[in-house]
Amino acid sequence: MSARSSAGAHGLMQVMPATAKYVARKIGMADFSPSMMGDPNINILLGTNYLSMVLTDLDSSWTLASAAYNAGPGRPKAGAARCRARSKARSSPRPFRSTKRART
Repeated sequence: MSARSSAGAHGLMQVMPATAKYVARKIGMADFSPSMMGDPNINILLGTNYLSMVLTDLDSSWTLASAAYNAGPGRPKAGAARCRARSKARSSPRPFRSTKRART
């Protein structure tokens, strides 16, 4: 399959060349070369292994993993961290003025 995105992702799973090299190295595919990305079997092998890696890295969150597959793992991690910080800030107890005065 010769599908290629404008960003440079290849094949059925739309894997970026650098990601393909990284995944191939991680799964022990010593004979990998970028020219192999057009082979649907290789492309699916690399794409599914990458998705599995990202899913594990993001605590099995399919939502974050699907975002990471598309945007790279750093962006969903940063977004999740911002959401946690906002949530924590909203859930922090805020003393009422009357109780604050009673303590002083």
